[in-house]
Amino acid sequence: MSKYAKYAQKLDTAFKAAREKYMEVYDAVKAAEKRVEDVKDEKDEYFRGDADIHRAECATALRKAEIVFERTAEEIWPAFDEVRDELTKKLRAEVRADTIAAPEDIDPNGMTLLQSGILRVDELEALAERYAENYTMLRILGQHAKAAADKAEDTEARWRLVNISRAADRDPGVVLQTWDGLLEACRVCSGRRLGEKHGDPSFVASISKTWERLTEATIESF
Repeated sequence: MSKYAKYAQKLDTAFKAAREKYMEVYDAVKAAEKRVEDVKDEKDEYFRGDADIHRAECATALRKAEIVFERTAEEIWPAFDEVRDELTKKLRAEVRADTIAAPEDIDPNGMTLLQSGILRVDELEALAERYAENYTMLRILGQHAKAAADKAEDTEARWRLVNISRAADRDPGVVLQTWDGLLEACRVCSGRRLGEKHGDPSFVASISKTWERLTEATIESF
């Protein structure tokens, strides 16, 4: 889990909240439809026309539930999209800022150590952890680790140095590609993968339940 995990977690929370609202009004329609179906063959209980009145009441309740659903469905996903787009904007800006080498981030003491050539592999690993949030120093450290790996004769030391170098060569594209995968999951699980403004309600109700299966592992490791 990286420093950007908060974005994936907020997206997860926003999607689940939107889905919960959608399912609430969808389930209300399905329950109202069932009541209409159940009273179709209802007989008068107390006086003539009693059953007809009940059927009319159930039909009215169904129409009300449908109107609430239609209005709510119109609002839910656009509101979610606003949250999604704001998170995307902030994430891209933060990744961009984090992955630009900046002279003010140079640590003179660290540079002296790196240039001394005395550091052992475990000390380079310790520095990599220390500079985990300092992209400039991490990149410089990565170059030193790569050069040391090219000269290392010990196989284990070489691989450890290669791993330091790879970890230091942070590619902002990886984070953003992973995020784009989550955005695609948002489209799929809201029933709008093909660009539809609104998916079929029964399809949306079903596909939205796959959110956890599609995204849980990515969100946990983001």
